[in-house]
Parts: sequence; C-alpha cells; structure tokens
Amino acid sequence: MAKMRLPAIKGYFWGFVLLTLLLSGGMAGFCADGYELVVGLDKQEYNQGEMITVTAEVYGDQVNDIYIGFTLEKDNQPVAVWQDKTGLSGEASWNFDSDPFDPGTYSITAAAGAISAGPVQFIIVSAPPVIESTSPDNGDKNASVSKSITVVFSKNIEPGSAYGDITLKNDNDKNIGFSKEIIGTKLVINPNKNLATGTEYTVYIPVDAVKGLQEEYSFSFTTAKSTGGGGGGSITIPGTVPSNNSGCVFADLPDSHWSAAVVKALCRDGIIRGYPGGMFRPDYKVTRAEFAKMIVMSKGLSEVKPAMPTFKDVKSSDWYYGYVEAAAQAGLVEGLDTGEFQPDRNITREQIAAILVRALGKGTAVPAGSGQAATFSDEKAISGWAADYVRAAVNEGLVNGYPDQTFKPVHDTTRAEACTMLSRLLAKI
Repeated sequence: MAKMRLPAIKGYFWGFVLLTLLLSGGMAGFCADGYELVVGLDKQEYNQGEMITVTAEVYGDQVNDIYIGFTLEKDNQPVAVWQDKTGLSGEASWNFDSDPFDPGTYSITAAAGAISAGPVQFIIVSAPPVIESTSPDNGDKNASVSKSITVVFSKNIEPGSAYGDITLKNDNDKNIGFSKEIIGTKLVINPNKNLATGTEYTVYIPVDAVKGLQEEYSFSFTTAKSTGGGGGGSITIPGTVPSNNSGCVFADLPDSHWSAAVVKALCRDGIIRGYPGGMFRPDYKVTRAEFAKMIVMSKGLSEVKPAMPTFKDVKSSDWYYGYVEAAAQAGLVEGLDTGEFQPDRNITREQIAAILVRALGKGTAVPAGSGQAATFSDEKAISGWAADYVRAAVNEGLVNGYPDQTFKPVHDTTRAEACTMLSRLLAKI
C-alpha cells in the first residue's frame, strides 16, 4: 500500500498526533511543529467477515509512545472504539473483524487529545454464501440409502432464481425425484424414496440456486452396498470420521501454515475434517455447535440423543444434536438463561476457554505464585462468569493472549485457532 506525505503545518505538539483519514485514496497526513503522520485504510469496501486494517505512522524527532484513538461510527452513533500506542518505528494500527457489524456504511474518526479529525467512510457488504459442508461428504463411499442430503452454507440462505434447477442424479444420469427445503443455513434434499444400494449419486447446485451464490457446485457420493442376501440386509451408516483421512492434505493449508501440524494430527485422529474440494478453511469461524462436536470427539465421548432435548433451540433432527447433548451431559457446555444454546452463533475465545478448563477437570483455581494470573490490557472486557476460566486456561497453557497484551475475549475463534487449543488440551488429558 503506497503512502502519501503532506507538507508540515505549524502548531504545537502535545504528545498526541491528530489522525485525518481522507476518503480519496484512503490516506491522509497531519503534521504539527515538525511532526507528520501518515495513515491508511487498506481499502474502502469489505465483505462481512473480512478484517479491516487502519494504520498510522508518525514521522518526527520522537515517534514512539504516542497514543492514537479511533472511533468507528454507523448512522452517527459510535459502535466501537480503539486505542493504540506507536512503537519505536512510529507505527500504530487498528485491526478489527467486520463480522460482528451489519452491512452498511461506516465512518472512522481519530483523535489525539482534544483534537479530532476524519471521518473516512467505508462499506461493509453482505458476504455471498458459500458451501461449507455436505452430508454425505463429497466422495463418501458408504452413504445411507435412507438419509436426507444436507448442504450447509456459511450464512442463512433464501431460494434464488435457479432454486428449481437443483438436481440429484444417479450414475446413469437419471434424475431422482426429491423435495427440498431451506432451514436457516441448510439446504435439505429429501429423496422421494430410499436410494439404491451401491450406487453413485451426484447433487448439482447451480449459480443463484440460493440468493447470492456465485459459483456452481456439485458433489458425489456412493451409497453403501447391502450385506444381506435378498431382503433385510444391513446398511452401514457412516460415522463421524472423515471418509478419507489417510492423508488429511488440504489445498489451503500448506505445511508452512502455523496450524498445519496440529490440524493434520486432529484430522488423522478423526476429530476434525475438511470441506468439499479438499479445503480446510483455517480462517473460517467456528460455531458453538461445531465446537461442541470437536470437544466431544476430543474427549472420546459418544453421541447422546435423549428423547427430550436439553435446549429449546437444539432439535433432535439437527446434525449436531447428539454432540451438543453429549457435551451438556458431560458438563462441558452450558446454555443461556433463556434455555437456548444458540448453536449457530460463532463461539468466542472466552467461551472456548471455559469449555477447555471444564474438559481438563482441574477447576478454575490458579495456584499462588504461578505468575500466570492472566493480566491483559483488555481484562475488563472479559465477562464476569468467564474470568476464572480464562485465568485457569492461561495458567494451564491452553490459551494464550496476543502480542499486544490483549486477550480479545469476545472475538470469534477460527478453525485453526480452535484446533490449536484442542491440541494443547489433548496433550494434557
């Protein structure tokens, strides 16, 4: 990203620097009494879920230890604030995830002391839906003949203009009759009758089958062969281990990636799996339901499917029902006061810290003199109920803070981060 310097402006320097963010080019500068600041917004339109980066660099005789304050506004109302201090190089920055913010136009202003400047505007747009997983998996060789086919998207979906063009065909290219429905993030395909045994089937989902879908998608699976003679043979229903975990090689996770080793180890152990097309998507966020499954698999627990659900928003027909119930029964997860579990919400760092500590089974007490009583600059942002769990998790080496001395307790957790935390847990149990 190129930087632009502006001529110096006479004035007093009070130990703070004014940030001025200009929309044109996303760059601006301010100088006072020989000091100059160059700032940049990396771009002006973001898909929801992308990281937004604002940078600032001070030029002058003394450029370190200068506090820069940022305010993010929508509809003239502040929605987030941040403060950073320049280092020896004179650089300060604000990196934040756009995922928690609704689509729309936002502005950033910055202040140093009593002086403020800006705003610079940018847009957050709704990210297009992408397919995250399918059941059966692409390439599954042992699929059930009587099971619905489920396609899970990255967000809630609606029928698009090509919704009626979704097809299910057998290996003779014959169309198979089915009904379909959309339930939140899931497209569920219900064949009109049981599929034939030992037969390959292909699902085709065209562009705009659901609103905003930008790429066509297809996946294939083969139903299990009947092991009985004549009628009444048994069918093996696929389990939770990936259909092909021998290599656990992912196209988007090279060996040089910081999480590659732990991800592949967890994959080989059948604890996690990738997405269709050989992708792992390490930066995707993890939902509460997904982590419930991950912790259950890590602990070697079996699914539990009681007749009466524990949480009012977790139904027995949901793919994660048995995992959430198993985690709840083992005391690993808890719901809200409303009786909900909120399975589709992204799980936060403090929530994962609590689950890991419960899974370890040592309680939340931090030994005196351990030196690990978790002091973070954003410690006040940790929820009251989670504070002891976070301290214990840090003390046990299950979770770490960030280089800027923050913990970011309510930040969503990525798949790569979740795998790393689980790997640390497995090393201790």
